[in-house]
Parts: sequence; structure tokens; C-alpha cells
Amino acid sequence: MTMSKRSEWEPDTPESREYLARMRLIVGWDKALYHAYKHDTTELSAYLRRPDLPLDEYKREDLAALIDRRIGRKAGKGRKPGRIPPLHPDRYTEDRVVALARDKLDWMRQRIGGKLPPGSYRAVLHEIYEDLVDNFEEDVEIIDEDRALKKLWRGRR
Repeated sequence: MTMSKRSEWEPDTPESREYLARMRLIVGWDKALYHAYKHDTTELSAYLRRPDLPLDEYKREDLAALIDRRIGRKAGKGRKPGRIPPLHPDRYTEDRVVALARDKLDWMRQRIGGKLPPGSYRAVLHEIYEDLVDNFEEDVEIIDEDRALKKLWRGRR
């Protein structure tokens, strides 16, 4: 008679499937909200229909902003205000790194009183990225340096 070793957690049980589905819904709030901004509300509806899932004050605020943007009446016709918020608003993305580099370059121009030395764009971009990685290790995504440099050279829009 052979006995197989089974772990305490069995992935085929209905309880574990339910637990995994619940955790997937909890973790997928940002993605569901993003898709709701794009008019696909299936994931967000599934989240809100589950009474056992948490709905803290931040999620309530996100939901209120979505309702204000999509359902709320506006005075007159016109463009929708602003752009759709990113999936991870607290993450330092390429655009935020470029914005910080522009501010630093403007400060350097004022300090020097004119034209910047060659290679200063790349040096400032690299310096800001390294500072962010040192201070906020998990909240900085990997950026494409060449694309960020092109954004810096192009200037503000």
C-alpha cells in the first residue's frame, strides 16, 4: 500500500478555489477600476457585488471619482476633464522622472545663467533615477533611458 504525501493546502478543494478567486478580486481593484474608466465594468461589478470583500476609504474615493467622471452631469458639452488615472498612481513612472529632471535642469540653467554643459541631460536623468531607486526601492519602475532623454529634449508640452 503506497501513500502519497498531500500537503495541508489542497488546490483542488472548492474552499481553496474560492479563496484564490477572492484574493484575485482584492488584488485586482486597480485593474478593475482602470477598465471601468474604459467602459468595461464587469470586473468592478463583480468586486462590488461580493459582500465579503473590503471597501476601504481609498476605494470609496476611487469609486466616487469614477462616478463623478462617468455618470455625473456636466454643464454644457465639452471635453472630459483630464486623463484617465494610471494603474499605479503612487509609482514613479517615466513621466514623473522626466518632470523631476526638467525641474532640476531649469534650476541648473538659472544657477549657471545660460546654456547647460554637454551631457547634463543624461547626467541629471541618471542622478534623479538613482536617488529615487535609493529612497523608494519598490515604487520605481524601470525606465527606458533613451525614451526619457527624447522626452527631455522635446521639452514641455
